[in-house]
Amino acid sequence: AAVTRGIPVVLLEQNAVPGRTTRWLSRAAAMVCAAFEEVRPHLHVQAPVTVTGNASRAAFEELYRKIHGRGTPAMGAPASGTTRLAIEAPVLKIASDPRRQRRLVILGGSGGARSLNESIPGALAKLGDKLDGWQVVHQTGELQLQETEARYARHGLKALAVTHIDEIASVLFASDLAVCRAGGSTLAELALAGVPAVLVPYPQAADNHQTANAKVFTAAGACRMIDETQQIGVLDAALARELEPVVADNHVREEMGRAMQRLARPNAASQIASAITDQLCGVSGLLAA
Repeated sequence: AAVTRGIPVVLLEQNAVPGRTTRWLSRAAAMVCAAFEEVRPHLHVQAPVTVTGNASRAAFEELYRKIHGRGTPAMGAPASGTTRLAIEAPVLKIASDPRRQRRLVILGGSGGARSLNESIPGALAKLGDKLDGWQVVHQTGELQLQETEARYARHGLKALAVTHIDEIASVLFASDLAVCRAGGSTLAELALAGVPAVLVPYPQAADNHQTANAKVFTAAGACRMIDETQQIGVLDAALARELEPVVADNHVREEMGRAMQRLARPNAASQIASAITDQLCGVSGLLAA
């Protein structure tokens, strides 16, 4: 409808493999703002593509800029109940006491990730004393909290299981390792926080786009990846195998963290806004229409 009225269309594509709608509309779009360079071969050959990265929540951009240029991170709000979490961000990780407690965060998204909830407790149990000195924070989603807590209890593990994490930016900037899916926005925010990760792409994602995203970050040395479709019934063993060297070796984790930071795009939102502004300023009579 916009195209037929001469109204420019700017598309935002979050993933390394674009969705069907983006592919179809790219031939008529005034601009495609892409999160990944890898998106280009999947779009119409004449599509005007600019790689901006994914826009992240303001709290992530604010903490990134404070840490990397202007002062220290703001402190998060206090915890707000037993099933929601808000953790204060300590001093920047690279400048902190090496004896401090490390933090492993498991993120399942707003609805939780059932396969992670079912497999992570067993995987961590296989790590044994390599988890000494680590805090485990596991975000389960609304409906899977008690089941996940029970699994940790059966394995004799201490973990802080919560349905949601309110101050997620503060939590991730103060974390050392994550286990999560591989959505475009999640990866963009991990990059701003500089947190290495073990990625388990959602196997039902359209066009397997989460796996494509994960491969970009894995190739950069920022993450390890597990293909869940190849680990039916043994996902806990695969998670333990990928987690063990990262949990046990500070040097490996630091190298991955630096690689993750190199993928950060803290100006993505402003670049997208600039692309939109350029289109607005280049179209006469748009406001009158």
